[in-house]
Amino acid sequence: MRSKRGNPGLGAGDKVNFAAACAAADFLPEKDVAGIIGMKLGAFKSKRKAFRAGGRGSQAREAYHCLRQMFQDLNPKELRGLLSKTRK
Repeated sequence: MRSKRGNPGLGAGDKVNFAAACAAADFLPEKDVAGIIGMKLGAFKSKRKAFRAGGRGSQAREAYHCLRQMFQDLNPKELRGLLSKTRK
């Protein structure tokens, strides 16, 4: 029997953290968000595009919508600070 192949993907906590980054990118420049979470801009844009297409699961999508509503009330400085806390 063959072992599982391929990339197992992100864990549930990582998916929610990425959902937070995607929600923040609706209010901050993508370049800033990518830098805060420690990703290259091209990789972040690609993963964000996949996220928007629905490839990250229902928990992450639900988290994205809730976080997006919460982020609307924050100023950019507060949002950057909050986002930096989600980074490992």
